[in-house]
Amino acid sequence: MPFDPSHPLQGQKALVTGATSGIGAAIARRFAQVGASVGINYRSDPGPAEEMAQEIRREGGEALPVKADVSREGDVQTMMSEFLEAFGRIDIVVPNAGIQKDAPFAEMTIEDWRAVLDVNLTGQFLTAREAVRRFLEQGTDPSVSRAAGKVIFISSATS
Repeated sequence: MPFDPSHPLQGQKALVTGATSGIGAAIARRFAQVGASVGINYRSDPGPAEEMAQEIRREGGEALPVKADVSREGDVQTMMSEFLEAFGRIDIVVPNAGIQKDAPFAEMTIEDWRAVLDVNLTGQFLTAREAVRRFLEQGTDPSVSRAAGKVIFISSATS
């Protein structure tokens, strides 16, 4: 297909974790607007992910809600498999999911501390590692991109 500058991601398949609100939602919507098929990751409530997918479809795009707790290796592997089953390949991954547990330092529990690290750090690692594994398996498709895949890391103090 010829390159369309208004849709520079046409034909690419993008997965965004934590995509139902904040920065992740904005990224997923923008990817769809510029031509990418989008995986909308959510952790527990499918409602917002379904609503966003319907919105993207109404505007002529492709979208798929995919459930996963990114702090769990098996969930991340299943998420990638479901995405690949639906779209056939994966070109862009944005490990965006993050949580915040506010507490004065002296009062923060070890459980809250570990939850933040598990999602915000381990989740990014697991998502990126699984994406790279899938990129290496699929190889490049020059009609889509010169790269086998791209990982875009996000960090924010707020969502």
